[in-house]
Amino acid sequence: MPIIWKEEMSIGHEVIDNEHKYLFCLVNSVELALKLEDSHKLVAMFIDQLQEYTLKHFLHEEGLQLECNYPHYAEHKNEHQKILSNLATLKFKLNNPTADKAPKQKQPVVASLEQDNSNVETGFSETACHIEDYDPYAAETSSDPVDEIVKLLRSWILDHVLVTDMILKKHMQKNS
Repeated sequence: MPIIWKEEMSIGHEVIDNEHKYLFCLVNSVELALKLEDSHKLVAMFIDQLQEYTLKHFLHEEGLQLECNYPHYAEHKNEHQKILSNLATLKFKLNNPTADKAPKQKQPVVASLEQDNSNVETGFSETACHIEDYDPYAAETSSDPVDEIVKLLRSWILDHVLVTDMILKKHMQKNS
């Protein structure tokens, strides 16, 4: 089932919102490609696009945060780094299905967004992103590694847009 953009997901910044929509399309494309037989090249192409576009998007988002003096910039940037690291690990795993572990990369320490969000009314669950708990190699114990990949991609994009970026939205609205 594809991820569908809804207007309440908007943070109110046209460029960032359009980038989020495109990221949804890329995640949906990976999910669809994973269901095809002999789709390794297609999946690899979409993962490459997702990885490249995610980096571009994160740079835009971080620039916006700096412009509006976002107080949680460091935590948000650390989350971005962790997501990019997990995408690199996922890409390695897809390209090397028989490898036990991806080569160790320097991983940033991920600070969770430990802000009191009780006054942030987003309409969505405000639990911290679970991306730092994801281990792409945990799929080895799953009966379906494709489900694990889809779970990772859906988790990071939805948690990031619906939770983390909604905190940024409230800051932007308050300080505009």
